[in-house]
Amino acid sequence: MTEADGSTQENSVLRRLAKEGATPPAAAASDVHLPAVGAGRPTSALSKHSSQAPASMPQLSRKPSATQIELMDDQYYTWDNGDTYEGQLWEGVMHGMGRYTYGQSGNSYHGQWRKGKKAGQGVFHNVVKGETYEGTWKDGVRCGYGTLISTSGGWKYMGKFYNNTMHGHGVLAGKEGRYEGNWVRGKRHGAGKAV
Repeated sequence: MTEADGSTQENSVLRRLAKEGATPPAAAASDVHLPAVGAGRPTSALSKHSSQAPASMPQLSRKPSATQIELMDDQYYTWDNGDTYEGQLWEGVMHGMGRYTYGQSGNSYHGQWRKGKKAGQGVFHNVVKGETYEGTWKDGVRCGYGTLISTSGGWKYMGKFYNNTMHGHGVLAGKEGRYEGNWVRGKRHGAGKAV
């Protein structure tokens, strides 16, 4: 899975497991806290409110009936590569509020999900690049208004994003000064003010 473009390997795994009817082994009762991170298949599913791990992962392929709650809260999944997910599911995919942590890099996303992709409001911490994005997501990418802060680069951008890049009106402030104006595909475009 690539973290930057928000692709959904983690959800394709859940869908594949649901189609196969597979259930991973349950975790030990001592693992009730957020499980260790992992890739490929989920290795455990835990309920936050339970003192013991469930015997098996919930049936991910079953649609809830009208009398059931549609979102399953407080689900925990661990993959073999170290990735973890804690949050809501709908029909076996990440949907609602949740936190996904990438085990190998330590990067994390906390926010809204829609049909297995980052969507709505969320915060992505890129530990590797020293960047934090807080703002709107659509189909797994930054899209809409947001703030991107680079602690390693010493700059901050507030403005519009499209397809993961600065696009539209925005303000970039850093060590070399400040620029306010329009952006197209991550580059300054048209009239703007540099200070």
